[in-house]
Amino acid sequence: MTQEIYETPTSNLKIQSEKTPTDASILLKIFTVVFALPNMAAGYFQQYVESNENQPQAIGGACGALFFAGFIVLLFQVSSRFRNQRSRYKIFMWCHITLLILMVFSAVSAFLNIAR
Repeated sequence: MTQEIYETPTSNLKIQSEKTPTDASILLKIFTVVFALPNMAAGYFQQYVESNENQPQAIGGACGALFFAGFIVLLFQVSSRFRNQRSRYKIFMWCHITLLILMVFSAVSAFLNIAR
């Protein structure tokens, strides 16, 4: 007669959702794209004007915004606190918001210098 003295504990918890709280919401993803696209366009047009209509350099200016924000996200990956999808999207979005504000200030200052 072999009797099992120990049994494996079981859990009766029900999983309500497969989505973890560290996943980015669809609204965060939309806002990230909404701020990234105008930033890329501003980088494109700024490089297009500054390089005397040189197309490859203008495309590099548009991609530069993506690479810069991606590099900042990469730097934040050092901390384990930011190693989830939601944090990556937030950092990427705030980088693009900051770059867009800087692009607007740069365009205004260039316009004011031309107007003098």
